[in-house]
Parts: sequence; C-alpha cells; structure tokens
Amino acid sequence: MKKILVLTIAMFSLFACSSDDENLDPIVGTWYKFSEEGIEASDCEKKSSVTFNENGTFNSISYESIEDKCVIEDELSATWTNKGNGVYSRTYNGESSNTSITFSDNGNTMTSVYKQEYNGETLTDITVFKRK
Repeated sequence: MKKILVLTIAMFSLFACSSDDENLDPIVGTWYKFSEEGIEASDCEKKSSVTFNENGTFNSISYESIEDKCVIEDELSATWTNKGNGVYSRTYNGESSNTSITFSDNGNTMTSVYKQEYNGETLTDITVFKRK
C-alpha cells in the first residue's frame, strides 16, 4: 500500500503531454514508476502506473515481483489537488496527504518527495516517474 501511495503522490505534479493544453495541470496524464530511492525499478515494477485526470481524480496500479511472477500489488482510485508551489494533496478514504514534486526533462520526468512520521521518525521516500 505504501508503494501505491508513494506512486500516486509522486505523479501529482507532472506536466501535461500536449503544449496545446497550457491550462492543464502539469500532473494530468499517465506516468510509470522509473526508480525509488535512486534504484531503477525492475521491469515488473515499471508496469506500475498512475493516471491523473483533469477532473481531480486519479487511478493507480502497482506491480511487484513475487516468486518470479509479476503480480498486481495494489489498485487505488482517489482524488488529487494542486496546493501550489510544487505541493500536491491526495485524498483517499477521507484522509489526505501531501507530497513535494519537481519536474525535469521538459515535464516528462517527475520526482516525488514524500515524508511521513513513523514511530517518532521522519521517513522520506523519493520516487521518480516518467510520462507514458
């Protein structure tokens, strides 16, 4: 579930695919997981994707390799909001969380930095996504 959350949050701030759609939020579109914590994702993990829609909804699917089989780890549908200054919020089952996003490679690469508290520690997850 954490991988889906991170994947979903990270994809919030990607640039739109078409230059004709200048008013679209940069996150609108479909993205796939490229790396996490500086380690390139496996071919199986790269099947993980998230699609952000103009209407503020998104759908994500996360894959993992188990016993040499690529299987769906989790699927998620929720809403997203651009809070400004590279911060996006995701709301799922009434709970919201924020992530910081930066874009590079002409809006085709998104880097998500998600921080959460766990047992008194701040955990940081950095995930890179590429536009499909």
